[in-house]
Amino acid sequence: MRKVFIVDDDATFARILAANFQRIDEYRVDIFRTARELLDRTLEDPPDVVITDLVMPEMNGLQLTRELRRADP
Repeated sequence: MRKVFIVDDDATFARILAANFQRIDEYRVDIFRTARELLDRTLEDPPDVVITDLVMPEMNGLQLTRELRRADP
């Protein structure tokens, strides 16, 4: 089963996106409200795919992508 992590500060949009993935049995989807939550989880349980919002408080999607690549090139 492939792990998909979605991070978006818009909870409604994240749930809609997750629901589309969850209709296919081969995906497990986890939703995060902040980039920091996703990064913390990634250390213990790395995903196969990350879908990120670009504009978020604290850390934007580009910064998150850089952090993820730094942790696991």
